[in-house]
Amino acid sequence: MKFYPLYLWLLLTGTINVLAQNTDKYTDAEIVYYKEKYGGLKIHTRGWGINYNTAKIQNIYKKKIWQFELQELKHPKENRRASVMSTAGASLQQRYIYGKQNNFYNINVLYGKERVLSQRGRKNPVTISYRYLGGVSLGLLKPYYLRLYYQNETENFRDEPYNEQNALRFLDPNSIYSASGFYYGFNALKLRPGIIGKAAMVFEWSRNESSIKGVEIGAMLNIYPQNIPIMVVQENNKIFSNLYLQFLFGSRK
Repeated sequence: MKFYPLYLWLLLTGTINVLAQNTDKYTDAEIVYYKEKYGGLKIHTRGWGINYNTAKIQNIYKKKIWQFELQELKHPKENRRASVMSTAGASLQQRYIYGKQNNFYNINVLYGKERVLSQRGRKNPVTISYRYLGGVSLGLLKPYYLRLYYQNETENFRDEPYNEQNALRFLDPNSIYSASGFYYGFNALKLRPGIIGKAAMVFEWSRNESSIKGVEIGAMLNIYPQNIPIMVVQENNKIFSNLYLQFLFGSRK
Protein backbone atom coordinates (compact mmCIF):
# COMPACT_ATOMS: atom_id res chain seq x y z
CA MET A 1 0.00 0.00 0.00
CA LYS A 2 1.23 3.48 -0.87
CA PHE A 3 1.16 5.93 2.02
CA TYR A 4 0.92 9.28 0.25
CA PRO A 5 0.77 11.30 3.51
CA LEU A 6 4.32 10.25 4.41
CA TYR A 7 5.67 11.47 1.07
CA LEU A 8 3.81 14.75 1.36
CA TRP A 9 4.97 15.32 4.93
CA LEU A 10 8.63 15.02 3.89
CA LEU A 11 7.97 17.61 1.19
CA LEU A 12 6.16 19.90 3.61
CA THR A 13 8.95 19.92 6.19
CA GLY A 14 11.48 20.97 3.56
CA THR A 15 9.18 23.67 2.20
CA ILE A 16 8.41 25.01 5.68
CA ASN A 17 12.08 25.54 6.53
CA VAL A 18 12.60 27.59 3.36
CA LEU A 19 9.43 29.68 3.55
CA ALA A 20 9.73 30.43 7.27
CA GLN A 21 12.73 32.60 6.51
CA ASN A 22 10.50 34.88 4.41
CA THR A 23 7.79 35.48 7.03
CA ASP A 24 7.20 39.18 7.63
CA LYS A 25 7.45 40.50 11.17
CA TYR A 26 4.14 41.55 12.72
CA THR A 27 2.79 42.16 16.17
CA ASP A 28 -0.52 41.01 17.67
CA ALA A 29 -1.65 44.64 17.66
CA GLU A 30 -1.86 44.45 13.87
CA ILE A 31 -4.56 41.76 13.91
CA VAL A 32 -7.68 43.03 12.11
CA TYR A 33 -9.67 39.82 11.66
CA TYR A 34 -10.51 37.21 14.30
CA LYS A 35 -12.71 34.60 12.60
CA GLU A 36 -12.91 32.78 9.28
CA LYS A 37 -15.75 30.83 7.71
CA TYR A 38 -15.36 29.09 4.38
CA GLY A 39 -16.39 26.08 2.34
CA GLY A 40 -14.31 23.67 0.35
CA LEU A 41 -14.85 21.57 -2.79
CA LYS A 42 -12.40 18.68 -2.89
CA ILE A 43 -11.24 16.14 -5.44
CA HIS A 44 -8.93 13.36 -4.32
CA THR A 45 -7.35 10.21 -5.64
CA ARG A 46 -10.34 8.10 -4.59
CA GLY A 47 -13.30 10.38 -5.09
CA TRP A 48 -14.71 13.73 -4.02
CA GLY A 49 -15.65 15.71 -0.94
CA ILE A 50 -17.23 18.90 0.39
CA ASN A 51 -16.62 20.58 3.73
CA TYR A 52 -17.32 23.57 5.93
CA ASN A 53 -14.59 25.21 8.00
CA THR A 54 -14.56 27.68 10.85
CA ALA A 55 -11.29 29.13 12.15
CA LYS A 56 -10.29 31.29 15.10
CA ILE A 57 -7.36 33.60 14.33
CA GLN A 58 -5.06 33.59 17.37
CA ASN A 59 -2.51 35.97 15.90
CA ILE A 60 -1.16 36.80 12.46
CA TYR A 61 0.79 33.52 12.42
CA LYS A 62 -1.62 30.99 13.96
CA LYS A 63 -5.18 29.72 13.56
CA LYS A 64 -7.31 27.02 15.17
CA ILE A 65 -9.62 25.19 12.77
CA TRP A 66 -12.76 23.07 13.01
CA GLN A 67 -13.74 21.19 9.86
CA PHE A 68 -16.96 19.29 9.03
CA GLU A 69 -16.75 17.15 5.91
CA LEU A 70 -18.68 14.72 3.73
CA GLN A 71 -16.76 12.66 1.19
CA GLU A 72 -16.85 9.44 -0.80
CA LEU A 73 -14.01 6.91 -0.83
CA LYS A 74 -13.82 4.57 -3.81
CA HIS A 75 -11.89 1.37 -4.32
CA PRO A 76 -8.90 1.77 -6.70
CA LYS A 77 -10.07 -1.24 -8.73
CA GLU A 78 -13.52 0.11 -9.56
CA ASN A 79 -14.20 -0.38 -13.26
CA ARG A 80 -17.23 1.14 -14.96
CA ARG A 81 -18.54 -1.03 -17.78
CA ALA A 82 -21.16 -0.85 -20.50
CA SER A 83 -23.87 -3.50 -20.37
CA VAL A 84 -23.60 -6.26 -22.96
CA MET A 85 -27.35 -6.86 -22.92
CA SER A 86 -29.27 -5.80 -26.00
CA THR A 87 -32.80 -5.50 -27.28
CA ALA A 88 -33.60 -6.38 -30.89
CA GLY A 89 -29.89 -6.58 -31.61
CA ALA A 90 -29.14 -3.00 -30.46
CA SER A 91 -26.78 -2.45 -27.57
CA LEU A 92 -28.39 -0.58 -24.64
CA GLN A 93 -25.05 0.83 -23.40
CA GLN A 94 -26.23 1.02 -19.81
CA ARG A 95 -23.39 1.57 -17.32
CA TYR A 96 -22.48 -0.11 -14.03
CA ILE A 97 -19.44 -0.80 -11.84
CA TYR A 98 -18.52 -4.46 -12.07
CA GLY A 99 -18.11 -6.31 -8.77
CA LYS A 100 -19.02 -3.38 -6.55
CA GLN A 101 -20.76 -4.29 -3.31
CA ASN A 102 -21.10 -1.00 -1.42
CA ASN A 103 -20.69 2.73 -1.81
CA PHE A 104 -18.61 4.14 1.03
CA TYR A 105 -19.19 7.65 2.34
CA ASN A 106 -17.81 9.22 5.47
CA ILE A 107 -18.73 12.15 7.68
CA ASN A 108 -15.58 13.65 9.21
CA VAL A 109 -15.19 16.04 12.11
CA LEU A 110 -11.65 17.39 12.47
CA TYR A 111 -9.77 19.87 14.63
CA GLY A 112 -6.38 21.31 13.78
CA LYS A 113 -4.02 24.24 13.50
CA GLU A 114 -2.67 26.43 10.72
CA ARG A 115 0.65 28.25 10.64
CA VAL A 116 1.26 31.17 8.25
CA LEU A 117 4.64 30.95 6.55
CA SER A 118 4.55 33.90 4.18
CA GLN A 119 2.09 36.83 4.33
CA ARG A 120 0.67 38.47 1.24
CA GLY A 121 2.36 41.78 0.48
CA ARG A 122 3.78 43.97 -2.25
CA LYS A 123 6.39 41.44 -3.33
CA ASN A 124 4.32 38.35 -2.58
CA PRO A 125 0.69 38.27 -3.87
CA VAL A 126 -0.04 34.93 -2.20
CA THR A 127 -0.35 33.99 1.48
CA ILE A 128 1.27 30.61 2.09
CA SER A 129 0.57 28.46 5.13
CA TYR A 130 0.48 24.86 6.28
CA ARG A 131 -2.10 23.06 8.38
CA TYR A 132 -2.62 19.74 10.10
CA LEU A 133 -5.89 18.30 11.38
CA GLY A 134 -7.16 15.11 12.99
CA GLY A 135 -10.49 13.77 14.15
CA VAL A 136 -13.19 11.15 13.90
CA SER A 137 -14.66 9.62 10.75
CA LEU A 138 -18.13 8.10 10.67
CA GLY A 139 -18.17 5.72 7.71
CA LEU A 140 -21.45 4.95 5.95
CA LEU A 141 -21.78 1.79 3.86
CA LYS A 142 -24.62 1.97 1.32
CA PRO A 143 -25.38 -1.23 -0.63
CA TYR A 144 -24.72 -0.91 -4.36
CA TYR A 145 -27.70 -2.15 -6.38
CA LEU A 146 -27.72 -3.66 -9.85
CA ARG A 147 -30.70 -4.23 -12.13
CA LEU A 148 -30.42 -7.96 -12.83
CA TYR A 149 -32.12 -9.95 -15.56
CA TYR A 150 -34.06 -13.14 -14.70
CA GLN A 151 -35.05 -15.11 -17.77
CA ASN A 152 -38.43 -16.87 -18.03
CA GLU A 153 -39.85 -15.27 -14.89
CA THR A 154 -42.82 -12.96 -14.39
CA GLU A 155 -40.61 -10.11 -13.20
CA ASN A 156 -37.66 -10.20 -15.60
CA PHE A 157 -35.70 -7.31 -14.03
CA ARG A 158 -34.99 -6.91 -10.32
CA ASP A 159 -32.99 -4.27 -8.44
CA GLU A 160 -30.84 -6.15 -5.94
CA PRO A 161 -27.72 -5.70 -3.80
CA TYR A 162 -25.08 -8.39 -3.61
CA ASN A 163 -25.90 -11.41 -1.41
CA GLU A 164 -25.11 -15.12 -1.22
CA GLN A 165 -28.25 -16.08 -3.13
CA ASN A 166 -27.57 -13.93 -6.21
CA ALA A 167 -23.75 -14.01 -6.11
CA LEU A 168 -23.29 -15.78 -9.47
CA ARG A 169 -25.82 -13.58 -11.26
CA PHE A 170 -24.45 -10.39 -9.66
CA LEU A 171 -21.02 -11.13 -11.16
CA ASP A 172 -22.28 -12.35 -14.54
CA PRO A 173 -22.05 -9.55 -17.17
CA ASN A 174 -24.69 -11.34 -19.26
CA SER A 175 -27.21 -10.93 -16.42
CA ILE A 176 -26.57 -7.26 -15.62
CA TYR A 177 -28.77 -4.68 -17.29
CA SER A 178 -27.48 -1.56 -15.49
CA ALA A 179 -26.75 0.06 -12.14
CA SER A 180 -29.90 0.85 -10.16
CA GLY A 181 -30.88 4.36 -9.10
CA PHE A 182 -28.78 6.26 -6.57
CA TYR A 183 -31.59 6.21 -3.99
CA TYR A 184 -31.44 2.41 -3.66
CA GLY A 185 -29.73 1.27 -0.46
CA PHE A 186 -30.31 4.23 1.85
CA ASN A 187 -32.68 2.10 3.94
CA ALA A 188 -29.83 -0.35 4.69
CA LEU A 189 -26.96 1.93 5.73
CA LYS A 190 -24.28 0.45 8.01
CA LEU A 191 -21.98 2.48 10.26
CA ARG A 192 -18.18 2.10 10.36
CA PRO A 193 -16.53 4.50 12.85
CA GLY A 194 -12.87 5.39 12.39
CA ILE A 195 -10.31 8.19 12.54
CA ILE A 196 -8.86 10.64 10.00
CA GLY A 197 -5.76 12.84 9.74
CA LYS A 198 -4.65 15.50 7.24
CA ALA A 199 -1.57 17.58 6.40
CA ALA A 200 -1.64 20.28 3.72
CA MET A 201 -0.27 23.47 2.20
CA VAL A 202 -2.66 26.40 1.63
CA PHE A 203 -2.23 29.11 -1.01
CA GLU A 204 -4.55 32.13 -0.76
CA TRP A 205 -4.60 35.05 -3.22
CA SER A 206 -7.81 37.03 -2.67
CA ARG A 207 -7.34 40.77 -3.31
CA ASN A 208 -9.92 41.65 -0.66
CA GLU A 209 -8.62 40.89 2.85
CA SER A 210 -12.12 40.10 4.11
CA SER A 211 -12.69 37.35 1.52
CA ILE A 212 -11.04 33.97 1.14
CA LYS A 213 -10.10 32.44 -2.21
CA GLY A 214 -7.46 29.79 -2.54
CA VAL A 215 -6.43 26.19 -2.91
CA GLU A 216 -5.33 23.53 -0.46
CA ILE A 217 -3.00 20.72 -1.54
CA GLY A 218 -2.50 17.89 0.88
CA ALA A 219 -2.77 14.28 1.95
CA MET A 220 -5.21 12.49 4.21
CA LEU A 221 -5.37 9.15 5.97
CA ASN A 222 -8.61 7.37 6.95
CA ILE A 223 -8.30 4.36 9.28
CA TYR A 224 -11.09 1.97 10.33
CA PRO A 225 -11.01 -1.04 12.68
CA GLN A 226 -12.21 -3.46 9.98
CA ASN A 227 -11.78 -3.82 6.23
CA ILE A 228 -14.41 -1.85 4.32
CA PRO A 229 -16.28 -4.19 1.91
CA ILE A 230 -16.53 -1.99 -1.19
CA MET A 231 -15.81 -4.73 -3.77
CA VAL A 232 -16.80 -8.39 -3.97
CA VAL A 233 -13.82 -10.06 -5.64
CA GLN A 234 -11.08 -7.45 -4.98
CA GLU A 235 -9.07 -7.09 -1.78
CA ASN A 236 -10.64 -4.53 0.55
CA ASN A 237 -8.71 -2.40 3.03
CA LYS A 238 -9.26 -0.59 6.31
CA ILE A 239 -6.67 2.14 5.60
CA PHE A 240 -7.24 4.74 2.88
CA SER A 241 -4.39 7.11 1.96
CA ASN A 242 -5.10 9.86 -0.56
CA LEU A 243 -3.75 13.05 -2.08
CA TYR A 244 -6.25 15.85 -2.57
CA LEU A 245 -6.81 19.27 -4.12
CA GLN A 246 -9.36 21.56 -2.52
CA PHE A 247 -10.79 24.90 -3.64
CA LEU A 248 -11.60 27.32 -0.80
CA PHE A 249 -14.23 30.09 -0.79
CA GLY A 250 -15.35 32.17 2.20
CA SER A 251 -14.85 35.24 4.34
CA ARG A 252 -13.20 36.53 7.51
CA LYS A 253 -14.27 39.13 10.02
